[in-house]
Amino acid sequence: MPALKPKESSCQRISVPDAAKEIGCDADFLRQMMKKKKWDLGTVVPPVRAGGNYTYYIFRPKLDKFLGLAE
Repeated sequence: MPALKPKESSCQRISVPDAAKEIGCDADFLRQMMKKKKWDLGTVVPPVRAGGNYTYYIFRPKLDKFLGLAE
């Protein structure tokens, strides 16, 4: 069985509350902006069934770029 690769910094995920804190906004506002595709911080996964919750994946490189910390 092949060994697993260590996680690279390019795939590091950030929680919604932590990302919102770094940006300086409310977590719900961040979710709305991602859902409306106004902020590209990662991926928004719609619920599988009616009444389910959306899932938000925020990636460190995209957040850094959004904040002007990366090229």
